[in-house]
Amino acid sequence: MLIRHERVLDWLVLYTEPELDESERHFEAAVAALDDTELRGVVSVIAYDGFPRLNHTQIEAISDAFLPHRYPAAVITAHPNTRALLKSLEWMGGNIRPFSREQLHEALDWLTVPAASHQRVFDAIAKLSARVRELDARA
Repeated sequence: MLIRHERVLDWLVLYTEPELDESERHFEAAVAALDDTELRGVVSVIAYDGFPRLNHTQIEAISDAFLPHRYPAAVITAHPNTRALLKSLEWMGGNIRPFSREQLHEALDWLTVPAASHQRVFDAIAKLSARVRELDARA
């Protein structure tokens, strides 16, 4: 799994490509970015229709960084199984909500990103996506 991140105001944007592999340093940097008491939320975009494959150590690292803060996370994915899994976590009290790609504005509204800042988040997603495509082309 390849993951990139960028902070936009008080929100963290994650861009994940499930089908590509990379070194742990980028994963560790993204996890460290999650462990921030000043974040107001996370926008996590999963590229394509892939399902992120995380090992036990990675799941534990994400949980340790994310869960203590209880900020909301909006996960954008076209994968229906991922959305169903996340919906069940939301029903169990998790502060996480799945959205389709067509619902990106709704996701940002749910995270209370000001409408005037939506374009900044879109730009960050486009930039992170371009970096991932560039790496994929080199592989």
